[in-house]
Amino acid sequence: MVAFECVICLSIINQFFKMPELPEVETIASNLAPLIKTKIITNVWTSDLKMRSQLSEIDKQFLAGKRVHNVTRVGKYLVIELLEKYLLIHFGMSGRLIVSQNVLEMKKSIRSLRHIHLCLGFGDFLILYQDPRRFGSVRIVSKAGPKTTGQLSKFLGLGFEPLSEKFGAKELFYMTRGISRHIKIFLMDGKKIAGVGNIYAAEALFRAGIRPTLPCFKLSIAKCSQLVACLKAVLLKAISKGGSSLRDFSGLSGERGSFVDEHLVYGKRENCVICKADLRRMNIGQRTTTFCPRCQR
Repeated sequence: MVAFECVICLSIINQFFKMPELPEVETIASNLAPLIKTKIITNVWTSDLKMRSQLSEIDKQFLAGKRVHNVTRVGKYLVIELLEKYLLIHFGMSGRLIVSQNVLEMKKSIRSLRHIHLCLGFGDFLILYQDPRRFGSVRIVSKAGPKTTGQLSKFLGLGFEPLSEKFGAKELFYMTRGISRHIKIFLMDGKKIAGVGNIYAAEALFRAGIRPTLPCFKLSIAKCSQLVACLKAVLLKAISKGGSSLRDFSGLSGERGSFVDEHLVYGKRENCVICKADLRRMNIGQRTTTFCPRCQR
């Protein structure tokens, strides 16, 4: 594997054990933007294996020769913005991007790694999308409808961006009226709030002192205010730490996402850091949830 013999030639932009959430995708976007912004896509290759969605031959022909205008995030989607369209990548459960900065033939580079489903050539380097479980998706959306990333979010059927100024206690309070399902499930519903998954829902609820099984309609405006503040704080802190790396992680400069070191309940088996009570584990919405029965009411 000559093309991938050192970190300088090979950078793994994201490698997470669980589905990347908002902070992880934000980290990927911020790492990728300076590398490909203003660059021209010279080659496009896709595998024949099915994913949730894959580029068509027409899509690939369109991409070749197009210049990247920006790289951003919408919900859990990585958005590569072109002049006329958006290239969207959703990482599913096991997707990741790999950057090869070695000038070799594209097909030779692809053969050196398994489970590669997309390769974007930029002349002197490659962007490879690897997804062993194939729950991710790659698609193109025309700007004829959604002309901004805000409109793109609505086009994709996503809910509030949790870090947006438009998302506050009042919005959460009115959204949860008459809703009986558990608040943790609500937080992870991308049609309500975009980009929040198991990790950050659990951490925000613990910091807000709210039990994950609490029915949504029981949230008071005060509790909504507390939860929104904790959710925003957790997401911002996670972004500043490069996300939560649950396996080995290295960004373009070799750093790992270190917010995993600040998890208070997610994946923990120790006692509560606040009251020292035994943490409790249960399945909520087919996800393992850890919480403190004493601190979270």
